[in-house]
Amino acid sequence: MRLFYNSLKPFRRFLKRKYLRMNKNTGRDIYSFETTATDTSLVKNIFSAISEIILNKIMSNAGFE
Repeated sequence: MRLFYNSLKPFRRFLKRKYLRMNKNTGRDIYSFETTATDTSLVKNIFSAISEIILNKIMSNAGFE
């Protein structure tokens, strides 16, 4: 299974670039993660990143940079 996953690396890289280029708002923070539907540890990482984004925005709006 891992061999199949690794063989898709160029395609995953292509999709990531394509997705990130769609961001027309340069002030928007975008985090990208590669995951599978059953990888719960990466889902936790995603929620951590979202929490970090929200906290950074709140702190920035309050004057903390």
